[in-house]
Amino acid sequence: MGGRVRQLEGIQYLRAVAALMVVLFHLNTHGGPLLKAFTAQFASGVDIFFVVSGFIMLITSQRATPFSFMARRIIRIVPLYWLLTLATFAAAFLTAHRHAPIELVKSLLFIPYLDVHGSGIVLPIIPPGWSLNLEMYFYVLFAVTLAAPLRRWAVPILGVVFVILMALHDEVMARSNIAAFYLQPRIIEFWAGMAIGWLYLNERMSAAPAIAAAAVVVGFTGLVAFGLPFQVPAVLLVAGVVSLERAQRVPRWPILGYLGDASYSTYLTHGAALEIFYLAWRHLHRPEDVLGEVAALAAAVAAGLLCYRYVEAPLVKVLHRPRPEGPVTKHGSAEEVAAAPVPAAPIGG
Repeated sequence: MGGRVRQLEGIQYLRAVAALMVVLFHLNTHGGPLLKAFTAQFASGVDIFFVVSGFIMLITSQRATPFSFMARRIIRIVPLYWLLTLATFAAAFLTAHRHAPIELVKSLLFIPYLDVHGSGIVLPIIPPGWSLNLEMYFYVLFAVTLAAPLRRWAVPILGVVFVILMALHDEVMARSNIAAFYLQPRIIEFWAGMAIGWLYLNERMSAAPAIAAAAVVVGFTGLVAFGLPFQVPAVLLVAGVVSLERAQRVPRWPILGYLGDASYSTYLTHGAALEIFYLAWRHLHRPEDVLGEVAALAAAVAAGLLCYRYVEAPLVKVLHRPRPEGPVTKHGSAEEVAAAPVPAAPIGG
């Protein structure tokens, strides 16, 4: 699809909102009962990220080959993740929570492994990296469908593959948690995002603005207020935003857009930022009250913005290659923002 490059503002906003949801979800481990109740469902930010990831992968790969697609994704997400993983590994030597070399190797190579502390969940050195393990898996499957004989049928092929894989989840879970990690129901969110992307590219993703806005409200409410399977409201939310994009009814909010730009950095750094903040906060003998929660949120967001401004953006400028023209977000994919829970439970939860 040719033409002038246009940033999809609504996708950037979704990334910002999802990243803030993840931060708030992890913040509730320190917060009071009100915050815990309010953010109990905010782990669903990961579902927004996965649907967005499938959408972006589809619309930005129209001219990509399997090799160029994988090379672009690796260049985009690996350098910052490796840098922060190595920094975390080194910093851990100053504490009682040191990591074994094999943990470092597996984390750097996106090989899932169970938390060494026995929680039974996939937990790399940087905990949110579990979602990047799933993203890499999705990239490999998607890259295969970019081969010339298959690319025309990428959406239906992966739809069938994911349904079959999910059907095997329970049986495989009894034998291997790691194998079941790749079969978890959330993988269908990647495919749903691809389907939305296909409809968008073929100008079939349209609805009356009022209906699209209602889909956004219902989808977001379903994610944060009810114990529903997250896949359905996440898909509804993204579909509503994309429909508003198609109707050119998405307003321009620079601050929210910039938070979307920094969402990958925020996602990767917020856990450490919260830990450091609360160590300092307690050292000052301050209570973990509402003021502390607001200050902790501000610290996590600030850490993400600083990482983006002084680390991620320079890395992208040096390493990222130009891509084919088409409708894009500022930096491309949603794997840069990733998520919060693990196969069955939230990171750290």
